[in-house]
Amino acid sequence: MAKNKVSGFSFIGYILFFIPLSILVGFAVMLSHSLFERGVEVVWVAVIMLGFIAVMTLLFCLTDIIRRRVMIDRPVEQILNATNKIAEGNFNVKLLPLKPYNKYDEYDLIMENINKMTEALSKSEILKKEFISNVSHEIKTPLALIQNYAKALLCQNLEEETREKYLSILVKNSEKLSNLVSNILKLNKLENQ
Repeated sequence: MAKNKVSGFSFIGYILFFIPLSILVGFAVMLSHSLFERGVEVVWVAVIMLGFIAVMTLLFCLTDIIRRRVMIDRPVEQILNATNKIAEGNFNVKLLPLKPYNKYDEYDLIMENINKMTEALSKSEILKKEFISNVSHEIKTPLALIQNYAKALLCQNLEEETREKYLSILVKNSEKLSNLVSNILKLNKLENQ
């Protein structure tokens, strides 16, 4: 089984973070130099720089909030919604990874794994329903025969030969039912192991 590649390091992402930060620092240095050249007192330069840094920090925080919403919160919400549906028994959940296959991040891999899991659970659910349907049919048949022949044996005017035939059918079907239940218990034991 091949491992999926996760792109944990994004050179472009770091560049996109570094460039605005560098521009901000450069602009702050130029602003402070310009203020000093105009003869603004050091106290006022400090106040202006503090205000400038506060505004720029706010802008960086807002940008990071938007980035977090798009890159982290959205995929986490999709994954949580999918796992809630799966927990409720809905195995038709299909998540679409947010990035192309060769650029998957951890969230995309989790989404792919959830898709594989729901597919397996769906197949398992179908097999389980078919198994239950088959078992219930296999149990009903001998049980119906046992009930019918037991009722027939209650008849007082049955010949002895017919009575023995009915009793033989009852024993045969009760053994069949007992074997079926034993096999189901063995199957359950194997499944648990």
